[in-house]
Amino acid sequence: MCIFAGAFGAPLLPETIDYENLIVEFTLRSTDCLSVTHWDSGSLFSGLRSQLPQKEASETPTPSTGMAVAFSGFLANKLELEEELGLEREITTYGTLIARAYQVWGQDLVSHLEGRFAFILWDENAMIGIAARDHFGQTPLYYSSQKDRLYFGADVRMLLAFNAVQPVVNQKSVQRYLAKLPPAYGETYFQEVRSLPAGHLLIWQHGEVRLSRYWTTPVDLNYTEMPFPQQVSHFNRLFAKAIKPAFSASRAPVFFMSGGLDSSSITATARRLFDVPKIQAVSMILSEDQRMNEQGDQRAVSGMGGIDVLEIDGSKLDYLGSLDQILYEQAGPTLAAGLGLSIHSHLAAESLGADSVFDGHGGDETVSYGYGRLFELQRDKLWLTFFYELFRADTNSALIHLYNFLTSKPPLSYIRKATMLAFPSREIHPFEKSGPHFLARDIELSPDAPDPYYTTPPHPERIEQTNHISAIADPLQSFAFETLNNVASRRQYQMHYPLWDKDLVEFCLSLPAASKRRHGYDRFILREAMRGILAEQVRTKRRKCDFSGVALNSLRRDSQEEVDSLFQSRLSQYSDLIDLEKSAYVYSKYKTADTGVSNGFLSQSIWKLTSLTRWIEDPMSKAYKPALPKVRPRILQSFLKRQS
Repeated sequence: MCIFAGAFGAPLLPETIDYENLIVEFTLRSTDCLSVTHWDSGSLFSGLRSQLPQKEASETPTPSTGMAVAFSGFLANKLELEEELGLEREITTYGTLIARAYQVWGQDLVSHLEGRFAFILWDENAMIGIAARDHFGQTPLYYSSQKDRLYFGADVRMLLAFNAVQPVVNQKSVQRYLAKLPPAYGETYFQEVRSLPAGHLLIWQHGEVRLSRYWTTPVDLNYTEMPFPQQVSHFNRLFAKAIKPAFSASRAPVFFMSGGLDSSSITATARRLFDVPKIQAVSMILSEDQRMNEQGDQRAVSGMGGIDVLEIDGSKLDYLGSLDQILYEQAGPTLAAGLGLSIHSHLAAESLGADSVFDGHGGDETVSYGYGRLFELQRDKLWLTFFYELFRADTNSALIHLYNFLTSKPPLSYIRKATMLAFPSREIHPFEKSGPHFLARDIELSPDAPDPYYTTPPHPERIEQTNHISAIADPLQSFAFETLNNVASRRQYQMHYPLWDKDLVEFCLSLPAASKRRHGYDRFILREAMRGILAEQVRTKRRKCDFSGVALNSLRRDSQEEVDSLFQSRLSQYSDLIDLEKSAYVYSKYKTADTGVSNGFLSQSIWKLTSLTRWIEDPMSKAYKPALPKVRPRILQSFLKRQS
């Protein structure tokens, strides 16, 4: 993958760059191909794995174009663009393609791109800088506008290697973190580093930054008029289209296959599409938590043939053991508590020599659970269908719902009251209802500015579609992609999320609610599309894996001393920021919790508080020393020579 950093507006002087840290950051991501170009109005640093095809390379300024381009990511429609722009296939780099697209379409070039990408372009003739990030924010891009320069980079730490960009902690983002929120629109955990939001175009000219959204989640989609069998066929075509280009461009693809519906569907579909001897997958099993162990599901998929699985036993992993490394790679605390375990899947993919990893992340949102259909059935008083859907999904939940429904009015309401007195239910503490929210109660977060591009869907009666649009448009999605990209880039491979293909997402948004939830099954369209492709026990499974029981067990086995220190002494230093009453409640629950039972509230709470306190005491993560891959001495010397 191509990694880049630099500045527009004026070339960088050697004394303004922390070369040691910059080279470290490039080395961690690109191994051995490091290059730099200075010209009158800018500087561009780029890194590339030497064994990757040169199509990944950036375009440096030439007299013929007067443009510099840095690109990171993958264009699913590269071949179509080359044909449309009259470029020669195979030898065209992404940098050349973006430069040519800009010459033809100007700033509208982003409307022609499909895939996951971030790029920055400098037009020397117009003295204008242009940057863009893909529709869902799958590939991040960071920048900092400082007087006469725009600094940019594919990673926060690369920007912080420029002396003009100071590592001042963004207190507002820290407060939001404690309130279970990502940094505000366009912000990061450092005041002077900004993140280009998903689906946005950035224009830098005369020292000023202008942002505009070039794409937003569509809210005016009509329901498709396709009969359901045609919907399934069309879904399959779009799903295959989302997988094919990325797989074809990969030399060593690896699939994360959890044993769940989403990741297993991607792996099984790829196996059907391509005539290759074997597909390599990485799976995590839980040998000490048989209720949540998906090993049987994973083996049912691999048993269909053509899939080799590398299994990792999550029960043996140290939940907090990689936290310093994670904080370093994320350049800030992370809301993704699952990284404590899932980072080992990334390490396994790296050990397999992966250049691309296919992940089922976000399938719940893109295909949709379809819960909105239940609300539509209630609203329309279609009680027979409503309870049929409930009973097919979860009999116990349906019986409780039916009981509450029947006893909601006299005379049966008296039976309900008598039952509640005889068998009082365990009251959930208000702290647990709010989840892992630890912001001190006297701190009020300023409300987020409303997105001017997001409007209420024009069909308010479509509850499911409204919920679905909101899930896709949630800014937490692009923040999650940044988190995953930060892990993958240091393993030197690209992430691919087939379920976040734009055409596939827009099609799912156009589906009526009954196509998303039917016969008690969520993501019904995906399940039907996988009929005959995916093992039945996985295609029809209902439960999701929960790693929180394993996490709690690891905390007591591997990190008990640190947990005690955190709650007994370290947190008291942050009484102006953290709700100590709630943290004390968490500690008391933790000491008596059954590690054989999943408890996401406790595991996420301890992760969040440990992550924040470690990072806030060392924002630059100087305590962590990354293990650098061996860099060819002549390439490193050549790189340094060009800076002098």
